[in-house]
Amino acid sequence: SVVLQNVNGPCPLLALANILLLRKSISIHTDFSHIGYDRLVALLGDFLMDGNNRQRIPPAMAANYEQNVFDALEQMPFLQFGFDVNVRFDSITGFEFTSGMSVFDLFDVRLVHGWLYERHDDQVSEAIGSATYNELAERLVALDTMRNSETAEASKLRQYGIIECFLQESASQLTEEGIARLKSDLDEHELAIFFRNNHFSVIYKHLGNLYLLVTDQGFLYQKKIVWERLEFVNGAAAFTDAEFKLYDPAHDYTEQPAPVLNADDAQQAAALAQAACDEELALRLQRDEEARQADRRLAEQLHQEELQRQADNAPAAAAAASPAAASPAAAATPGTALTQEQRMAQFREQIN
Repeated sequence: SVVLQNVNGPCPLLALANILLLRKSISIHTDFSHIGYDRLVALLGDFLMDGNNRQRIPPAMAANYEQNVFDALEQMPFLQFGFDVNVRFDSITGFEFTSGMSVFDLFDVRLVHGWLYERHDDQVSEAIGSATYNELAERLVALDTMRNSETAEASKLRQYGIIECFLQESASQLTEEGIARLKSDLDEHELAIFFRNNHFSVIYKHLGNLYLLVTDQGFLYQKKIVWERLEFVNGAAAFTDAEFKLYDPAHDYTEQPAPVLNADDAQQAAALAQAACDEELALRLQRDEEARQADRRLAEQLHQEELQRQADNAPAAAAAASPAAASPAAAATPGTALTQEQRMAQFREQIN
């Protein structure tokens, strides 16, 4: 298993962790569908604190191992977002040394790049040599100022043109020479961190070919896409599976499973579901209360009508009070009065 990236960025920490996962030096439980920065740093820190790992690192670093581990842990926060890298153009491991790069040495991982000039081109070799990118940028500024003067030397102007041409033609930070040197200088089955365009990725050499580990979260459910073959500077990417077989989208019928929710996602989904239930309950209670208020209004209306009816019938009842008129048959008029329940039913039909 490897760690995928859910937010775009350089993140050399991710590349370093994936190399250790592929080496089986560390592991992440299969129940975890999400791992945060703190947990990842803890795994790397545990690996460094394991005394058995001293055998993996250069003797010069092992001599002061505890201090080197402490320094590396201080650099971990910078590895989350990347750090300044100043390349040299004469070697795949050509970088200006910084404290951040010492972390890779502790894990016995090489940092490499493919931004190289043609070593058999004498003019470019002489103009650039072992200079870093920042040194070339400063040199271009100085040469640009000089070429506008009347005393500009022809050799300096030619050097300016060579440097400017190289940087423009290799703006992608990868050259054919760089690919060739990566193939020749990396060991077979070596896992390294590849730097290009301010991005850090895992590079692997398998049967003489170069592959980059695919870690974009967009490929989470593409189980047949694991590696991207690095063959041309500007060529189309060719993907392979875990066994380095070319990926053919025409024969990929894999259905994407439902995504596994991490703890934060599950909590959010539960909150949304609870909010929906609360809203439905509130609406139901509101409808019940409205019905009760309608019943109370109807009951009050019927009560007032009953009082009015009694008041209207009282004089007639007093005038007709006699033994002959007091018979039950004369006192009642069947079918002319509605019960209270019938009146309430009619009222509900009217308001609905």
